[in-house]
Amino acid sequence: MDDKLKVTRIDGDPFSPESERACIDQAAGAVVRGRAGLQLKLDNGKVRLFKDKGNCERNPDTCEIYSLYDYFPKGRLFLVHDQGYESDAWFLVSQREGRKQRIVDPPGYSPSKRWLVAVKAIDGPSDANNGFDILPADMNASGPSIHYRPTEYENWEFVRWDSDERLLLNVTIHEDGSRAMLTHPAEATLVKGKWILNKWAPR
Repeated sequence: MDDKLKVTRIDGDPFSPESERACIDQAAGAVVRGRAGLQLKLDNGKVRLFKDKGNCERNPDTCEIYSLYDYFPKGRLFLVHDQGYESDAWFLVSQREGRKQRIVDPPGYSPSKRWLVAVKAIDGPSDANNGFDILPADMNASGPSIHYRPTEYENWEFVRWDSDERLLLNVTIHEDGSRAMLTHPAEATLVKGKWILNKWAPR
């Protein structure tokens, strides 16, 4: 258990077939790895298929290889990784009805496991994996969530949860439009049922 992120981490290569099999075992028969790709069995009896598109060297523009990276039994959520030729994406999929939500990185729990948070900072092409997400741990569509994607250069870093209603972050930006870098504290706070981002937050 990674105490900082409140999420279980698997030693070794998290994208290996062995790691995926461990996740499939946790899902108690709800996931099948077939020749066509990844099959997720939903509570409504339907199956959601994530179909692999191989031959990545020959067809890099259409390459997609899906894997089950994690399973959250409390919220009944699958975490699916989509590996492209030179890009990747992350999706949470509700086991209840198959609803899909893209996030920037594998998420961790808030202290009481009420929320899931994912934070990612990268340089270069982002593939939309830059910023952060906070959403209900059961992915309830009516619950408050925030999916922040910067439109300018911003690198976001998870610091810690101050409480279930306040997430502390750091953000690095170019100072006054120059090439010099400045890192300062930020926070996302739950106020009257809505997540509010403050980029200049006091600690």
